[in-house]
Amino acid sequence: HNAKESDLAEARADFDRELRSKEAEHALEVDSLREQLQSCQLRLEDAERAAQVAAGKAYTEEELMAATEQARNEATADCDEEIFQLETRLRDMQQKLEGSRGSEEAAAAEAAERAR
Repeated sequence: HNAKESDLAEARADFDRELRSKEAEHALEVDSLREQLQSCQLRLEDAERAAQVAAGKAYTEEELMAATEQARNEATADCDEEIFQLETRLRDMQQKLEGSRGSEEAAAAEAAERAR
């Protein structure tokens, strides 16, 4: 009877030791998996940050190109407007000049007529 209890107690102790050993092994595996997960999460965050920076740069380059194009278009439009205004002023001056030449010629012809 005592031998049976002793064997049973020993078996129970072996079982408990094995269980604790398995639990410790399991805990180590869980810790290892946690570390791997954290490492993966950090790499993912780094990759996401890098992607955002790259996307930001691409967007910035696109924005820069669009802004440059817009500035070029606005400058061209301003120059075209200025040229148009200068050409208009030049035509007006030419017409006035021709008009005054015409009146000078008419006045000269009138004076010549009077002198005769």
